[in-house]
Amino acid sequence: MDQLRESGADPAIVDRVFYFAPLAFFQIMFAQMQLRLSPDYCLVKQDGSYEQRKLMREPAYARTRALCADLLEGGHLEAVKILATCSSIFNILNSAMNAGSKPENLVFSPTFIPDAGTPPEVVEQAARQASMRHAPKAAVKAKPWWRLW
Repeated sequence: MDQLRESGADPAIVDRVFYFAPLAFFQIMFAQMQLRLSPDYCLVKQDGSYEQRKLMREPAYARTRALCADLLEGGHLEAVKILATCSSIFNILNSAMNAGSKPENLVFSPTFIPDAGTPPEVVEQAARQASMRHAPKAAVKAKPWWRLW
């Protein structure tokens, strides 16, 4: 990333490629596992708010998927594998499988990706808040209709 920025590449594009390319490579390489991956991502803003968006509407993601197909046809399987393992989802999948989970039982939520200039701790906080918001609530036992106390 630093080399691209130093060579004059647009920093916003470099950031997009950095986050979306490994995700696209991962989704193509692990498609045969029939993982339940989200078609969305959450763009985290500097103030900690986030907005859910479609992955295929992100140019860096969509173009990387097309590039990945070309790379695979061109015999660059090992390079694509390496890039796929750079995805945060790969780390989550690997940890879950090492703990005994089966891929078909896993459901992945949208990936949280920072907007330009958003610190990592803000992204982590937004992801934590989102997971708490969507966590299953404890079941509350209702009193029988006939019981008054």
